[in-house]
Amino acid sequence: MSSTLDPNLLFPAPHTLAAHALSGALARLPSLTLRAQIAPASADNPNDIRRAARALIERVAAYWQCIEYCRPGISGGSGEVPCALPAPRYESARNSLRRGLRVTDVDGPEQIWNQAMAMCLTTAFHVAQWELTRAIPEGASVLRVGRIAALTACRSEPITGSNWKRTSSRMSTIGARKLLARALAGLPHAWLVLHPDTATPFFYADAEYAVRGGMLERRAIESNRQFVFSSPAAIAVAHAA
Repeated sequence: MSSTLDPNLLFPAPHTLAAHALSGALARLPSLTLRAQIAPASADNPNDIRRAARALIERVAAYWQCIEYCRPGISGGSGEVPCALPAPRYESARNSLRRGLRVTDVDGPEQIWNQAMAMCLTTAFHVAQWELTRAIPEGASVLRVGRIAALTACRSEPITGSNWKRTSSRMSTIGARKLLARALAGLPHAWLVLHPDTATPFFYADAEYAVRGGMLERRAIESNRQFVFSSPAAIAVAHAA
C-alpha cells in the first residue's frame, strides 16, 4: 500500500516558523547550552525558573525576527484570548470565525509552528515552551513555570517601560521586539518571587518588590510556608562576596 505525504509538510508556507527553520533563517536552538541549564532544573527553584524564563524570552525574540506579532483576541469575561494568524495557504472560513489559530487546541503549538505567519505574546511563549520541551523533555516542568514567569516580566511596566494593556492591541512587530529586549535587559535587576499561596512565579522590579515583597513574606509566614524568591544578580553577587 502506498501513501502520499502532505506537500504542506514537505514545503511549509513561506513566512511560517516551520519554513524559516527549514531555510535556516530561524536560528537553531543552542541545544547543548540549554540542556546544561534546563535538564537538571527544578520547577520550584526560583533561580532555575529565572534561567528558563530568559531562554523562552530569547526564543520568542528569535521568532519575531522571522514572523509577525499580532494582537491577542479580547474577551470581556476572561481578558486576552491567545491568537495566531494563519499564512494564506492555511486560511479557512473556520479560522476566520475563530480569529485565527488557537494555541489551546489539540496540537495547537505544533499547528502554529507549521501554519502561522503571526502570533500574539501568549501564543509565542506557548510555542517556545513546546519547542524547547521537544528538545529537552526532562525540562518540561520548569519550562512550563518559566513561561508563566516570562509573561509577567514582559507585561510589567516597571520592567519594560510599557503599559501592556494599553499597547498590546496596537503594537507593531518592531515594538514587540523592543518590548522583549527591554524585558531581557530588566531581568538581571528584577526579583523573582513564588507566590506563597499558589507557587505562581512573578517578576518584580526593585520598586515593586519594595512594596510587595514584605507583604508576600508575611503571607508566607502566616501560612507556615517558606518564602521562595530569587534576588537580582547584582544583589546575589554582593551577598556571595
